[in-house]
Amino acid sequence: MWYYSTSSKFEDLISLYDINCDSIPEIFAINIDQSIFIIDGKTGHALVNEKLSTSGFGSRAVLCDYNSDGSLDLVCILPTNQVSIYELNGINVNKGLIVINK
Repeated sequence: MWYYSTSSKFEDLISLYDINCDSIPEIFAINIDQSIFIIDGKTGHALVNEKLSTSGFGSRAVLCDYNSDGSLDLVCILPTNQVSIYELNGINVNKGLIVINK
């Protein structure tokens, strides 16, 4: 059992999903500071801990296969008309940023 602490409380638990195929789901969450967390379910270590936005509240995230490669992606919708996409390919997490309606 492990414990993970942040500087502020969690606003939204997005999902539980095993992205690194160790049979233990990872935790996907956003805290009130608008940081996204992907926490390894086995070790409790953060695979991703990144600030999404500095322009206030409103970030939301969903798990889906955005790029149709057969693996789930984490799509974060920001209040700044940006979409941040994390490709969740096993233990590799790749980030891209798309600006929309700018």
